[in-house]
Amino acid sequence: MSWLTTLSETYDNCKNAVASSKYEVKLMPVAHLTAEAHITISVDVKGNFLRAEPVEKDDATTIIPVTEDSATRGSGIAPHPLCDKLIYIAGDYSTYVKSDKKSDKLSEYHSEYMKLLKKWNDSEFATEKVRAINSYLSKGRVIEDLINARVFTLDDTGFLGGSKISGTKQSDCFIRFSVIKPEESYYTPETWKDKELFESFIAFNNTLNVNRNICYVTGHEDVISVKHPAKIRNTGDKAKIISSNNTKSFVYHGRFVEAEEAASVGYEVSQKAHNALRWLIGNQGYKNGSNTIVTWSVQGKELPEILDDSENIFGDLPEDENVPVSTGEQFAKKINQAIAGYNKNFDFNDKIAIMSVDTADGSLNGRLSIKYYTEFIPSIYFKNIENWYNKCSWEIIGDKKRKTGVVTPNPKEIAMAVYGTERNKGVDVDSKIQKACIERILPCITEGRKFPVDLVRGAVENVSRAMAFNNYNHYKLIGITCAIIKAHYKDKGKVVTMELDNCNDRSYLFGRLLAVADVLEQRTFDTSEKERETNAKRYWSVFVKKPAKTWALITDKLLPYMNKNGKYMSYYNRLFEEIHDKFNIEDYNDKELDAKYLLGYWCQRKAMNSKNENKKED
Repeated sequence: MSWLTTLSETYDNCKNAVASSKYEVKLMPVAHLTAEAHITISVDVKGNFLRAEPVEKDDATTIIPVTEDSATRGSGIAPHPLCDKLIYIAGDYSTYVKSDKKSDKLSEYHSEYMKLLKKWNDSEFATEKVRAINSYLSKGRVIEDLINARVFTLDDTGFLGGSKISGTKQSDCFIRFSVIKPEESYYTPETWKDKELFESFIAFNNTLNVNRNICYVTGHEDVISVKHPAKIRNTGDKAKIISSNNTKSFVYHGRFVEAEEAASVGYEVSQKAHNALRWLIGNQGYKNGSNTIVTWSVQGKELPEILDDSENIFGDLPEDENVPVSTGEQFAKKINQAIAGYNKNFDFNDKIAIMSVDTADGSLNGRLSIKYYTEFIPSIYFKNIENWYNKCSWEIIGDKKRKTGVVTPNPKEIAMAVYGTERNKGVDVDSKIQKACIERILPCITEGRKFPVDLVRGAVENVSRAMAFNNYNHYKLIGITCAIIKAHYKDKGKVVTMELDNCNDRSYLFGRLLAVADVLEQRTFDTSEKERETNAKRYWSVFVKKPAKTWALITDKLLPYMNKNGKYMSYYNRLFEEIHDKFNIEDYNDKELDAKYLLGYWCQRKAMNSKNENKKED
């Protein structure tokens, strides 16, 4: 139950954000939800109708009070206490709406609504707005007023016509209320913005719940929640984290007679925890298909977005001109500065939590499982994050969103390198495979776990299918794969740099040879041939399997291009000789290359394209 405690604490620490317009998804007061309103009816404090007007789409989201039953209502009758659909609030509904239901069944919706509203109106917690709305609705002429205000129209038979308001049939419209009091300038007429009204209903709602038991979260006797909230990931989400409504199967039978014996959670704790989770997911959740991951500070302090590009971590921190960017030192320095900037705002006793939720079939129905949950003290959390961004960084080709430079690839890019296939000039990954891959990478980022070896192997195998990708995609995937390889070797205690290494590892040396052949041939192409594949790329996959034999074939194919390079021929010959001289004789064989060949390829290619090498060539 620690996740419930943590989310409830988060809610209490962020009370100032309740109903704040600062956030796209608002933090709901206890016993409140949002609904999309279609019409606003304005009355005065005595309950007299003033006006009615359709609601603009961008202003439709409305905070409404809800009971435990109405918050989870399906096809039954369960009225919201104040704002609701026309069938609940209109006493003249059956007069103006054609329906297959009998008139006494229709009237039951309104009578149940009025019974609940009157109970609130007669309680000690009622406010002026509640009394005004109750007085107005008791007259039973809502639709008549809407017709007179020219919001609704009737057809030839005297019933509501087929015209729609914001895409919704007139008879299905959701109504909200404003109570006008012109003599007070600081008065808030909108019921969905009135914090006094929120508190009024919360107090009244506590009198409606009589089911008391020991709350497993707080350990105290409290009003127990029987129906826990849904709509966790979005407004259409019907899946619940806590549910015991399936009384016919063996969800809890065999061990317990009643569901509450398995676990009982206090109503207030449940409301706070679910509202906080909904708010966190809506504003800072990471959407991974149906899976949603959220990282937050229990004290409400700002955290870096760990599953996004590394550029979002350090933003626009100043660069040190004395540190070369290509070596990764500049990147590491910026990451260290950024992490230190976040960490200084935290105290030792603060808490950071990470939670991942999803349904088994990826739908919006059924049960929502907590697939991953853990808590950290800030110092450990930031140490793990800093370690991840430093150990899995490499120079990667840029795109429209990001310029070429040293970055840590985000988990989606890593999944793309491991499982991606080229479609429509882009690299695509099956959504289910991507979701599973990101779930496996998450603990590597947050807990400092070792990067999965099978993902390293998969990325190397995928990028070795050079002809399966165009040149741009292939070089980008090579950079991402090099970052993964670097992380893998770091886990083994070995250091990998982006500078050309003078080692005599056979895989690394064969990778260097492949890079020289690739660049040599490419430099003979004119601008119209930039997408043309080199012989190095055509023989790539075979070269990885049988490097010595395939290198002889590539060398033969290179002769015409060597001649085209003219005065630079000696430069390339010198490079080939330099690399060949580093081989041990017994290593020059057809044994399959390991991941290091990609490091050799990338570093050699980078060195040849650098300004210094171009000067040497000249």
